Amino acid sequence: MNINLKNPLIKIAFLVIFFYLLFVISRYIRIAPTVVSLLMPLGILFLDKWQAIIFSFVLLFLTFLSGFVVEVIGIFLLFFIPIIIFKFVKNNFLKHLFISIFSFISFFVMYYFFGDLLPDFIENKNILTIIIFIYTLFCNFYGYLLERLKLEIKYLLNNILNKNNR
Repeated sequence: MNINLKNPLIKIAFLVIFFYLLFVISRYIRIAPTVVSLLMPLGILFLDKWQAIIFSFVLLFLTFLSGFVVEVIGIFLLFFIPIIIFKFVKNNFLKHLFISIFSFISFFVMYYFFGDLLPDFIENKNILTIIIFIYTLFCNFYGYLLERLKLEIKYLLNNILNKNNR
């Protein structure tokens, strides 16, 4: 059995439904909601360029309608944008340059609007600088980590499907 779907709309719909349900269930049951938020951009790597944009905005819209406004803005700015750049830009230097610039901008947008939700000790300039540096470094490796996870998932699915066909 082949796991590659021929119709791109079915592939987008399947991934949107899977990640949306995973997100909503993790929020209501409170089982690893942070891990699920980190894994939501994984669907982008299974799609082509235009499909990835549709997937991102449909998932953003659905979770926004579900009432998770602050979480959705944070997930989109902090996790989806670096993965979209990772997917679209082929030149490694430009890829990491754009990821660093947009992660820096995204962090400050989130800090400007939602900085009051952070603990007071983070307001220290030294700690904030370290956090920005660590986040920018994480964003540059995040795409490679998700790409490796995607390959592992494909390998496991192929093994399971081939074992069932024997």
